[in-house]
Amino acid sequence: MEPSVQGPRGREASAGLRYHANMTPRSSRVLGGLEGADACDSIVTDLGAKVKRAAAIGLVVALGTLGACASGGARSGAGPAEAPLVLVYLKSGPTSGTGTKEARAEIFRGHMSNMQRLSDEGRLIIAGPFSKPRDKSWRGLFVMDVPTEAQALALGASDPGVIAGEFVLEARALRASPDLRETLRLERELKARTADAPKPKPGEPPANIRAYTLVHTPDIHAAVRAIEDAQIAAHDGARDGASVGAAAPSGATAEGGAPRIVWAARFAEGDGGVLALSVADADKARAWLTAIGAPGEVDGWWSTTSLMDLPAPARRIAR
Repeated sequence: MEPSVQGPRGREASAGLRYHANMTPRSSRVLGGLEGADACDSIVTDLGAKVKRAAAIGLVVALGTLGACASGGARSGAGPAEAPLVLVYLKSGPTSGTGTKEARAEIFRGHMSNMQRLSDEGRLIIAGPFSKPRDKSWRGLFVMDVPTEAQALALGASDPGVIAGEFVLEARALRASPDLRETLRLERELKARTADAPKPKPGEPPANIRAYTLVHTPDIHAAVRAIEDAQIAAHDGARDGASVGAAAPSGATAEGGAPRIVWAARFAEGDGGVLALSVADADKARAWLTAIGAPGEVDGWWSTTSLMDLPAPARRIAR
């Protein structure tokens, strides 16, 4: 099943099609988000380079304010222990990178404000920009707590960046643990704890933002199983004072030194899914996943540190 795609005017199309905005005098004043180099030069990527175009949509900054198709058709619908969610990709649109600095600043502010509204309404539960993604059009992603792709696209279409044509949207239905909704509570608690934290130094990310790796896999159950087996082997090896299995990359945080899954979800159609790993370096995560036999494609991704506190069920996939 192809993912749903939506463009600046809120119209839906099959995958691969985009609708361009018919710019009006009013909309031409706000032609997209801040230029990456201007908006996010203070945020560094997991490899030490500064986040530029990937963070231009403002997701890293806005996260600090959150009140928080694989083929095969194996399964569809939500199981008894699953919540219907939607993954929304924000991709470069027809007007991406155009407009004055002032106009882009205006759209960037509107983008953050819209994210805050969606979070306050309990609709936006996870967000973050990609870092050096395989698909160069990928800017960031949302996980929406709505049951259908159409509803997620309608909510995403309210973003000033989409209205102006800076972004186009692509949606894909997910199934995940209801505990993934705990992100909003965890983010509120994190925000309260860090309210008095000093501002980051130039070139450093905010204290409540960190790098992860995002894995798109054609077989979510096989990927999760391989990662869990590697964690068990690493734990047993640490306990026994022996090195067991593939060497874990730096940035791992699970007991025994192996990376751990932060959150995971399966696609509503097919066998595939997506998961976030605790590893900050995408290249090292990719090598480790290959070594343990976990299928998947890896991209760098930034999001809130509160995701690390998600309960264990959010890291699992219903059988």
